[in-house]
Amino acid sequence: MNPEIPRGMKLFLAMLFGTLTFLLACNIYLFLRSERTKKELTQARGALVDELSSLRRSASLDAASSRNRLDMVQQELRAKEEALLKKQRQLEAASRVAAVAASEAKLEAEKNVLRLARVAAEQENSERAIVTEISKIKEAGATTGSKLADVTSEVEATRNELSATVSDLQRVSADVETLSGLVATNAQQLGALRDLGVRNYFEFHLKKTAQAVKVGDIRLLLKKTDLRRSRYTVDLFADDRRTEKKDRSVNEPVRFHVAGEPQPYELVINEMRKDEIIGYLAAPKKQVSRR
Repeated sequence: MNPEIPRGMKLFLAMLFGTLTFLLACNIYLFLRSERTKKELTQARGALVDELSSLRRSASLDAASSRNRLDMVQQELRAKEEALLKKQRQLEAASRVAAVAASEAKLEAEKNVLRLARVAAEQENSERAIVTEISKIKEAGATTGSKLADVTSEVEATRNELSATVSDLQRVSADVETLSGLVATNAQQLGALRDLGVRNYFEFHLKKTAQAVKVGDIRLLLKKTDLRRSRYTVDLFADDRRTEKKDRSVNEPVRFHVAGEPQPYELVINEMRKDEIIGYLAAPKKQVSRR
């Protein structure tokens, strides 16, 4: 049984047939025009010969005038002959170009036919491979179904463990909140809080400067101190944001949050001097994510 020709190949062959027909018509037209040109050249030559004979018969009347006219006629004849020969050469060249184009189009058509046949064969092989792969997937699906029940039971057990872990974390979080409320007013109390290991503590001695100073993973900038009222004002830089903490008092815990950390930070100033503050920053310990 002959394989069905692809639709694209049919369209290409139709276009090729039309192109070859057009080139053949051009060759026929050029051939007919060349013959007509030759006929016109012969007729013109005959007319000129007749005219030349007439001039020769009247040469006895005015030999000098006839000679001049004869020269003009000969020049005109040569010009016409050259023009006709040039046109004929152009027609012959055009005919050769058309023949070469037709030959190249035929060769290209043969190459395209072979290429399309090869593509059709490759597509058929690909379809067979896909069908085989689908069959393998269906067979594997039956085996996977039996394993799915085991996986479901394992997921349920993991879910129960996760619920218990969440409960433990909630209890730990409540304990941390309670401990975070403790404030140290001197070095001895700060050491006791540090020994608990619940939070990280960063001591600092900050003076009034033009640039913010890094403390832990934040930056602080002292703006002013009011010794009479025991008040101070600082700018706090965290998460690319600037926050003003205005008119805060000594040993007052200043709480704030940092992105990505559920527990609050605490800023405590224990001692204040003119354009100077001394205190500490309490930061949550970084938790290592468990997989």
